[in-house]
Formats: sequence, structure tokens, C-alpha cells
Amino acid sequence: LDEHQMGSTGARLFIPPLMDPPLPNIQPLVWRTVNLLGTAMAYDLQQNGKSGVVNGRSYTGWYIGACDDTPWLHNVIGLLSEAASVRLASPIYIEPTEIPKSYNEKMMDFVDPWPGGWWRLRDIVDYEIILSQSLIKTAALHKEDLLFNFYQMSKNSIEKADKNQPFAFVISAKQHDYPTMLKMLDVLQMGGVEIHQAKADFVAEGKFFPAGSFVVKMAQPYKPYAWALLEKQKYPDMRQYPGGPPEAPYDNAGWTLPLQMGVACDRINEPFEVKLEKLNKTPYPQVPANQGGSNYFILGSQINASYSIVFALLKEAKAEAWRTKTKITRKGYDIPAGSFIVKNAPDVKKVLPALLSKYSMTVIDLDDVADIAKAPLKFHRVGLYQSWRGNMDEGWTRYVLDDMGLPFKTLHNEDIKGTKEKKIDLRADYDVIVFADENATVIKSGQRGGFPGGPSGAPGAAAGGAPARQPASTTPPEYEGGIGQEGVDALKAFVEKGGTVVLLNQACTLAFNEYDVPARNALQNVDRTRFFCPTSILKILVDNETPIGYGMPREAGAMFVNSLALDTSMPGFDWDRKVVASYPEDNILLSGWLLGEDVIARKAAVVDTKYKDGHIILIGIRCQNRAQSHGTYKFLLNALLYPEKE
Repeated sequence: LDEHQMGSTGARLFIPPLMDPPLPNIQPLVWRTVNLLGTAMAYDLQQNGKSGVVNGRSYTGWYIGACDDTPWLHNVIGLLSEAASVRLASPIYIEPTEIPKSYNEKMMDFVDPWPGGWWRLRDIVDYEIILSQSLIKTAALHKEDLLFNFYQMSKNSIEKADKNQPFAFVISAKQHDYPTMLKMLDVLQMGGVEIHQAKADFVAEGKFFPAGSFVVKMAQPYKPYAWALLEKQKYPDMRQYPGGPPEAPYDNAGWTLPLQMGVACDRINEPFEVKLEKLNKTPYPQVPANQGGSNYFILGSQINASYSIVFALLKEAKAEAWRTKTKITRKGYDIPAGSFIVKNAPDVKKVLPALLSKYSMTVIDLDDVADIAKAPLKFHRVGLYQSWRGNMDEGWTRYVLDDMGLPFKTLHNEDIKGTKEKKIDLRADYDVIVFADENATVIKSGQRGGFPGGPSGAPGAAAGGAPARQPASTTPPEYEGGIGQEGVDALKAFVEKGGTVVLLNQACTLAFNEYDVPARNALQNVDRTRFFCPTSILKILVDNETPIGYGMPREAGAMFVNSLALDTSMPGFDWDRKVVASYPEDNILLSGWLLGEDVIARKAAVVDTKYKDGHIILIGIRCQNRAQSHGTYKFLLNALLYPEKE
């Protein structure tokens, strides 16, 4: 049972049954049991006089990777409850007239409306104690059934083929970024997925796969989980009424893990024969002991781990390094543009072996690099802006940087705008400043809409209608506001002096509002009947011979999460721009749901704008979405390791 909170002015509590659509991969007995337990909760709440309990609205049976629904894919029962929020722990008062009509009338999914009035933390606790005790009681009554059902569903996963079920998914041993592919295997195995490795070359459905490729057969206990993560999603076209606006999903419409991580993975429908060995753990390769013996070595820009190693070498060993300007071939290897050349100095030799072992990496040794076109690289001091408004994407960005071992400092409003006593020179302390996905108004002023305890636009907020009456803010003034005009001006001066500002997703709006960047959001004020794309994976075309695109494949999958489509224009004085990634003309959707693809066709997704001596990087997608989209990390990583001018 995953107990959450939602908006304040609608229902007092949501519990299952859920609303459409259900994820097709999940066994029907899971849904029947979820409905049984949820209905029992509603009965016990009503018996205890608790009104305002709703089911079948807002929250769907579509997988979003949360704690309540991941069990479904393992033939286990998971439930979600959503209680109406208070102001953290402070009571709120809701006028009866503030309750939307849809939560003021009796319906079969809402048989006892709440009349309004005071709503307290005590109320939330009372409701949740009742529903928790109800779950325990009902589970105890059906203990033997629940245990047998888990066994039976797991047995069915092995023995019975579902509609449209593939035979297997094959993950080729030949990958753009092999270490990242191994990370994906770790994720699958952590979730109980059985993986085999081919001991010989083989052909499946006419495609050749080399020995060492990985096979995920669908005949296994946790088939629904393996299938859901590796399959491309097709979210049903659901409308508010026939011919009307689209009905928004609660969260992701598509999440296909190989597309997010940039891993080649093939769905194979027909059985094939090959000698397989079941994995007990992910087979990370042994690192050769004799690496790094030449004057220089190269780390490929196509591998995310290269960036971790280079950052460490620049910081710890004060390494002398460069980035290649073009694709080159050395010792039989095709080395992509933007790869890292490092001089193998004594201090480098001290730390290199441990780094290569940590990341299971190999290098290409070179005696001379004089004939290679390259640009110098230095250690960049990175700052990550953190507003006082609790931005989830900032937290995920922090997680990615920490996970990859990339050093940074957290910046708050005063660190950017300064104070009356202290004038700020950002360029003296930083080379790159990153803004995670956040509304530009929040960044500048600290103001935002939405309901207490959650983001604007979440289902509870949409259902809740008008805001509840709240006490005056008790937040200390030093934790209020944004960077202000002073911060906007300081960032402009930072860029003029050669700094790089990186704006992720909606943070790009800061540049549109405050600076004369030669780009705008083509989706501004576009109605959802014209264009609609709820958290899905879209195809982008990448120029991987320009610095922000280094190491990327020509085609990639990008997470579109309330994202942008950028129109660029002829730049004004002191400005320039380079389109790094754009949407193709058609067939843009890879996984999820997309309406109106013509609106974003041939629009830019990532743009490198130059102003005087610095850069403002517009990354109009969630390139580091929830620390899952490893396949597009490099847009951010390249901004952190932008090569210097010669």
C-alpha cells in the first residue's frame, strides 16, 4: 500500500478501483484483487463515517514505475491511496463553494460527498489508519487465496502465452555504449528478470546477433515486468468525450527502458535456437592490466563513463586533455568526434588504473596525437541552481551528477544575485551553471501556482479546482523569492565573460523571457487539441559533430515531459546559434502517445546559442529524466565539458 497525498479541494481520499486504461501486460487476477481490497477499504471507511472517498478517477492502471504499481508486474498486489493535502501539517479551511461540481454531487464512484470545512492532518491520519487496518483484515481473510494466486500467476507467466506476446527480446553484444547497456541489465536483474547470454553467433527473424548477446525470454515468472520495460508502449487514444480533447494520463505514457538508455534491443516474435547460459549477475568485463602505457590515450565520447573518468582526471591529476574535433580511426577503432585525448603524465598514471577498474573501461593507447584535430579541455567548475520551491527535477539532476562522480556546488538565490553587502562575480567562481527543469517565473520570482504539497497540473490539482483558503505564509524571508532581476543580469554578465548557462526543459523559458536568444518555443500557447504529448519517448536527429552533440548516435530517443519544440532564427548582434538535435519530419513517436506531430516536425529539441564569449545551452527535453534516460545524458555532460577555444 502506497499512501500519497493529492490536491486539497476535491475528494478527501482516493482508493482503488482505478480508472482506464489498464496496462495490457498485467494479469487479470491482479486487477480483480486490487478492486477487492480497494472496495473493502471503501466499505470500512463508510462504516466509520468517513465521507468524500472516491474511486475510478484520476489514477489509472497504467504503469508509472511507482511503489504501488511495480508489484503488479511481479504478480503481486499493490495499492495506491491519495489523501487530500493540508498545508504541510497546518489545517486548511475549504468553503463549500470552492468544491468543484464533480466532487459535490453523488455519483456511483463517489457516493458520499464531503461538504467542506476544516481539513486537518488528524483527518488524514484517521482515514489512513482505517484503510490500512482494512487492508490487513481483508488480506488475512484471503491469505491462502493471495498466496496461491501469486504462485498461479507466476506459473501462468511461464506456461501461457498472452495476446501479442513476443518469444524474447535480444540485446545485442554490439552497442553504442556497452557499459550503459550493462547498467540496463543490472536494472532488469534487480527486478527479478531472468537473462541469458548467447554462447555462439545466431540469427533470429533474419537478423544476425554475435556471441555474447543477451536474451530475455518471455517464458519466466516475472514476464509482465520484463515485457513492460523492454516493449514500446502504445497508449490508447482516450478522449474526454467522443471527438473531444485528450484525457491526460496520470504520469508516463511511455517509458521503454532500452530507448531511454540508448540500448539496441530487438523484439523477436518467433522462436529461435542458440546455446544460452543463464546469468547470475551482470558480466562486467575484466579490465586489461597493461593499459595506459603510451604517451597518450583516448576515451570514446560515446560512452557515458568516459565523462566520469575525464572529470576525475582533470580534478585529481590536473590532467592535460583535449577533445577531438572530428571522427578519426586509430588501431582499427572508429573514434567519434568529441572523444577525449589525455596526456599520460605521472599523476595521471597514479589514478587511471583505479578509475578504469571502477567503470570497467578500456582506453586506446597512442604514442603521438600531433596529427589529430583537437581542442583543449579544462576542469570546469559547475554550479547547480536550487530554488526554495522543492523542484523534483533538480533533485534528479543532483542525483545524476553524484552518481557519475561529477563535482558541483548547489547555488541558491543569493549565490546568483548577491546581496547589498556582497556583489557577485559568477565568472570568478564558476564555468558552468545548470538550471534544472523549472518554470522561469519560479526561478526569477519564486512564485508558482498549484496545490499544497504537489506540483501544478497533477491530477489532484486538476480535480481540486479553486485553491483552498490558506494561512499567511510562515516561511522565513530568506527562503522566499527567486534570483530577481539582479540574478538575471548577473547570469548575462557571466555568459558575456565566457561562462556557460545550461537550461533544461522549461527552464529554457528564462532565456526566452530575459535574453535575446535566437530561439523561441513553438509550442507556446498551442492548445492540447492541436498538440498533445504526455511523457513519451520521441525520435530526435542529432548533429554529433558539434560539441553539445558529441558522442550521441545520429538518431536517439528523447523523453518529452512537458517539453519544448524550438524555432530558431537569424541571430542578432553578438549572438549565434547551432541546432544540435531536432525532430524528424514524420514517425516521431517511439513510445507512448503523440497527437499533432506536424506541430513539432523539423523543430529543434536542443540548441547551442552563443553570446559574446559564452554559451546558453537550450536543452528542450528531459535529457536526464528521473536518472533513467542515460541515452541523452550526453547533452548535459557535453555542456559540462565544453572544449575551450584554441
